[in-house]
Formats: sequence, structure tokens, C-alpha cells
Amino acid sequence: MHIDVHTLAIVLSLLNLMQVGALFIQYRVDQTHAGPGLWTLGSAALAIGFACNYLRDAPAVARAAIIGNNLLFLAGASLLYIGVLRFLGRPEPLRMLLALFAIVSAGIFY
Repeated sequence: MHIDVHTLAIVLSLLNLMQVGALFIQYRVDQTHAGPGLWTLGSAALAIGFACNYLRDAPAVARAAIIGNNLLFLAGASLLYIGVLRFLGRPEPLRMLLALFAIVSAGIFY
């Protein structure tokens, strides 16, 4: 059996999609807590990011897949972070996060 990066990307994408389903059910069952909705969106962004990681070697979409992969990983991690902060009842530093997102995105596009 040969396990390469593409196989791992597909497996991680499928696992994150299953996690999205579980988090969405949890979000719908208990809407009193802030945060699980953002966890669901963050996990979905990570799942799509891993799917883009699988497409990095396709010549027709390689550049778009690399940019999408990096931006979706950044967005997924940011959404998870904001969701955890909201769940714990702490304020999220939106200006700092938006500035960091803009700077890293500019670096990715460059």
C-alpha cells in the first residue's frame, strides 16, 4: 500500500466533512452556546482546503488550487479561533485578525 500526500489530502477532506456533519448537528441541537456555528464553518473551510490540496498537481488549476488551499486553511483556522473565543465568552480581536488575514493573503497572492 502506497500512502502519498494526495491520499492523505483526500482522507483528511473526508474526515473533516464528517466532522462538519457532527458539528452541524451539535449546532442545531444546542443553539444556546456561541461558537459551534463558527466551528462548523471553520471545519468546512478546512475540508475544502484539503480538497484543493489534492488539486495542486493538476496543471490546469494548479495556481488557483494553491491559492485556494492556503486561503481556506487560513480562513478555517481563523474561524475556529473566533469560535473558541466566543464559546469561552471572550472578545475576539477582529481588527487584528482582519489585518493579519489581509497581510497573509497579500503574501499568498504575491
